[in-house]
Amino acid sequence: LLRLASFFRIGWLFKFAGLLGFAAVLSPAFFRVAWSYYTDDRITRDVRYGPNPRNRLDLFLPRGCAFFGQRVVDAEGAAVSKNSANQSRPVIVFVTGGMWIIGYKAWGALLAMTLMRRGFIVASLDYRNFPQGTVGDMAAD
Repeated sequence: LLRLASFFRIGWLFKFAGLLGFAAVLSPAFFRVAWSYYTDDRITRDVRYGPNPRNRLDLFLPRGCAFFGQRVVDAEGAAVSKNSANQSRPVIVFVTGGMWIIGYKAWGALLAMTLMRRGFIVASLDYRNFPQGTVGDMAAD
């Protein structure tokens, strides 16, 4: 009977409650990033850059830029200062890591949105992971 009682310990309940509390504290920040990722018109999602299904990227464009066809251009009517008009804009390419078996382009959304607000164009890439591709395929993507 004592052995059976040892299976019904309640210590796991306190750990589970702690996990729920931790998730509740973090969820407002998570929902804010997710909401911005899906509703901000300066973010262009799922731009195809190659022939494979996971060859897609998200573009995070600062104010004054627009994605038109296959190019990023200065948006018409955008307030661009005289010093920055007709100049190149810095581009950052974000490739998520995950030991070649996991990873998704949206994982870098918080970093990309922060850089976008500071005037950078950010391309967050997705690529084939194992087992869909080999290391050579990942490097080619």
